[in-house]
Amino acid sequence: MSCLLRGFFYRLKMRGKLRVVDLQVKIVQPKKEGPLPVRLIILAKPAESAEKERVRVQRNGSKRQHKRDTRSLIAAGYVMIVTSLAADIFPAQDVAALYRFRWQIELAFKRLKSLLHIDRLRAFDPDLAKTWIYTHLIAALVIDSMTQEILESSPCGPWIDELHALHLAHLRTPL
Repeated sequence: MSCLLRGFFYRLKMRGKLRVVDLQVKIVQPKKEGPLPVRLIILAKPAESAEKERVRVQRNGSKRQHKRDTRSLIAAGYVMIVTSLAADIFPAQDVAALYRFRWQIELAFKRLKSLLHIDRLRAFDPDLAKTWIYTHLIAALVIDSMTQEILESSPCGPWIDELHALHLAHLRTPL
């Protein structure tokens, strides 16, 4: 697959902008019976996101005093997904949407681990463990709901909005 990717990066560089690539590839697994057939989906990132990633790649290379590979800078402009989902049922854009959704779930679990320490199970009995997990998940939902309410409200309460509106009306009124 590395020869395939090397050729692909060369074609990307030569062609310029390529939006979606959906290839059937096989991953050879050492000590396994045969190659694993999968899809390699490569999607172009939006220009702003790609540039941000290129800057990050360059900065990381500079920090470690590594010579930057031009292929890394090219790859920074793309999202690469390997999947076993069938192409006739899941088009590349649907797979990308599922991947983005899955990533949001990963981030949610990361928050649960860091904020509520849900990765430190204190109970060994299965029933107690379930209770502990459910309690923490309910707490996370309550916290999330309260956070959304706070984010959607005015910092000083609704009456400040009314005072601000009166003040603005007063400023606009000619003497």
